[in-house]
Amino acid sequence: MGDLLLCNYPLAAMPYYIEELSINIYSLEELCYLMEHCAFLPEESFFTEEFFRWIEREIGERELAENLREASRKEMGPVQYLELLFKATGYLQRETAQKIIAQLQQLQYKTVFERRKMRADRYMENKKYVNAILEYRRLLKMEDECKKNPVICGNIWHNQGTAFARLFLFKEAKECFLKAYEMNGNMESIFEAMAACRYMGADEELEKMAAKYGVGETELTNLREKWTMISRCGQVADFEIKLEELFKREYDTLEQNTALMQILLEWKNEYQKNCG
Repeated sequence: MGDLLLCNYPLAAMPYYIEELSINIYSLEELCYLMEHCAFLPEESFFTEEFFRWIEREIGERELAENLREASRKEMGPVQYLELLFKATGYLQRETAQKIIAQLQQLQYKTVFERRKMRADRYMENKKYVNAILEYRRLLKMEDECKKNPVICGNIWHNQGTAFARLFLFKEAKECFLKAYEMNGNMESIFEAMAACRYMGADEELEKMAAKYGVGETELTNLREKWTMISRCGQVADFEIKLEELFKREYDTLEQNTALMQILLEWKNEYQKNCG
């Protein structure tokens, strides 16, 4: 995951696979980390006998496994499971653990559709854009719910487009925004689709879209000014000046320009983090 975790329990020789995130974990501390930093809130179906056996055999925590089994026999919810895990590991600070439990309490009285929507939005808030996209796709496959709530479905398409845009996948973002407009009729989705065209350099397509959806010259001019202002805000402008200065320095190879290489490395790490 890229960060150093202090684990009080031994690492498992065989990992536990979390299907929702497509990731293996080797310790209970990793699970707590995911819930803290990746907005992962497990549902009741996560706490299976398979998970209990993994804790017992791979982590060597028989007592914790038995406590979790007892909670399962009493048909307790995910909140009680997490309380047992947090108490056993002691990895999270008390305030953080309480916050996660409170979030899970909000979820457990919602429908499956509502829970997934909240989970997807939480991924967005935590800049976990790939996880958000995957969760939004699961929501859009729930056709009956989407038919009952076309506006909400359109908003989901819009949010998915935003996630794609933040990963610089503007073509995919544009398609999502257009689909969103079909469902919610919100011109904001069209404006975002046009912005995606602008950032792709597809000016001709932008003009056609403006004509198709009745965006007049004055409104289009205002949008262009808005997009330019965003790309020329203080921090962005200062950063561009810094980049230009770094590019002007004479080096035989790019690798010798250590300051520029450090910026590129930071970009790479940030992008990978947002994809995680």
